Amino acid sequence: MNHQQIDLSVKEIKILKYYLKNPNSPIGDHQVKDMEKLISLELLTAPNQREIDIDTYINAFGHKSLDIQPQVFSLTQKGEMYLQFLRKDRLRFYIPLAISIFALIISVVALTKSW
Repeated sequence: MNHQQIDLSVKEIKILKYYLKNPNSPIGDHQVKDMEKLISLELLTAPNQREIDIDTYINAFGHKSLDIQPQVFSLTQKGEMYLQFLRKDRLRFYIPLAISIFALIISVVALTKSW
């Protein structure tokens, strides 16, 4: 799948940025639905994943009676590449936009001074 074909919400992009800064962190307060989507797109991985699903982990997290190793997540190489693509794509949009607005302002000022 091409990076341009991946459509993520703002919340999912924030999750990717979180795991870029905090690799091998537990699920935290992120929603299961968002995490499952990122894992299915292979942008996140659970390196210590055993035969346990995310719902079971969330229900058991913090309970001393259950012996479950906290499931940690980390960003894959594909996830890092997606964040780099996103950064470059935003620069490609905002730099020409800023130059165009600046040129428009200069031309309006020049027109008002010429009258």
